Amino acid sequence: MWFHKPKPPPVAAAQMLWLSPIHDTTEAYLMAACALCSFAVSAVLFLVSLVLGSRLRAWQRLLPWQRMAFAADVVSLAHAAVVTPLGFAALSTTPYRAGTSCGAGGWGSDSLVTAPSPRVLVVACGISCGQFCFDCLLLCLYRDECAARFDPAGGSWVMWMHHAVHG
Repeated sequence: MWFHKPKPPPVAAAQMLWLSPIHDTTEAYLMAACALCSFAVSAVLFLVSLVLGSRLRAWQRLLPWQRMAFAADVVSLAHAAVVTPLGFAALSTTPYRAGTSCGAGGWGSDSLVTAPSPRVLVVACGISCGQFCFDCLLLCLYRDECAARFDPAGGSWVMWMHHAVHG
């Protein structure tokens, strides 16, 4: 019939899950390894920032939440400095071009969901997941300090929403 549109072919559930970059088990292991390494590096960098910060003269005048914020900001800055170039590299290598189709002889995939993921994208996602998990741990361990930093009246719910949306 003229009003009947054919259904698109089904996409694998792993590919549909939040536009996941994981398309096979090798990528899953790579992403998990990057997340674990990122979590460990974030923890070490946080502790080193606290130790080195304590040697500054102005450190004693800082409130506890400001000390925690300093170390957390160092971790976030390092994360941004590493992941931003990886993200741009992933964008430049993603085999997706709007309006093309692999089946029609075009280059790339006709959907970002089904496009094969470059390894650099998997690495960037893994690093971000590890840092976000570490940040969530900080939100749990330093609940009062985070509440004082972000919203003394309402707590740190804004940061939890930030991690839920971006994670």
